[in-house]
Parts: sequence; C-alpha cells; structure tokens
Amino acid sequence: MTTKEEKKNPTVPAQPPTSATFSSITEKFADRLMKAGPVIAEKIVDALTDIELKRRTDLVTKAFELLTSLKEELGKIKPDRFDFDEDGVMTKKSFSPETNSKRQKLKNRMRNLEGAIDQAVSEQSNFKRLDEVLKSGGEDIKKEDSSSS
Repeated sequence: MTTKEEKKNPTVPAQPPTSATFSSITEKFADRLMKAGPVIAEKIVDALTDIELKRRTDLVTKAFELLTSLKEELGKIKPDRFDFDEDGVMTKKSFSPETNSKRQKLKNRMRNLEGAIDQAVSEQSNFKRLDEVLKSGGEDIKKEDSSSS
C-alpha cells in the first residue's frame, strides 16, 4: 500500500512515524489543549455573537416583511363613498367611518412597526420592543416596555 507522498514522489520511501515523532506530536497536542482555554472562550463568544446577530437580523427582516404587507393592505382600501353633483358627475370620493377606522388602524400599526425598527437599529439596539411589536402584529404595546435587550 502506498501513501499520497509516495504516489507523488516515488523515490521517497514510506516511513512510519517514529515513537519520538509521535511523542513530540502528542506532547504538542496536549500542550496546546492545556493553553486553549482563551481560544475556546473566544470561539464561544464569536459563536454566541453570530447566533444573536442572526436572531436580530431575522427580527428586522420579519418586521420589514410585515411592514410591506401592511402597506399593501392599506393600498387596497379604496374610497367607498362618492358624491355627485346635480348632473351626475362625481365630485368627491371619501371613506365611510368604518373604512376610515380600518385605514387608521393600519397606519397606526405601520407607525408602531417603523418606530420599533428605528429603535432596534439605533445606537441603543432595542430589539425587545421590536420583538414585542412583531408578536402583536404591529398593534400598540405598552410604552414603558422600551428597555434595551
């Protein structure tokens, strides 16, 4: 059986590792593991940071998707009252109280969502509020719950 090195360079004979080489490798391996605490801690910090950044990125993405959906829904609401002059020409379009209320609720949800997005991507990074607003579908939530997370 030939090694990769023998296949590349057939003049080099295969040499099994000597016990001194193996011992040296084992010692270096053990030494590095003993000193690996800070390296491992740094890798854990990096991994946890990556997980949290992904969670926060996903929250903002969901918020934008909901905001887009709300804007589309708002755009579908059309005036449902029409005024005509004596000649039958439409003079004014308006919203009934029910339709206007529906529009205002959508606009409030959009404002809440936009405010929560702004807080999340600001210097204070308040993602707790964004999470709460998303869970409520953009509905108004208590203002005192605006601590950073």
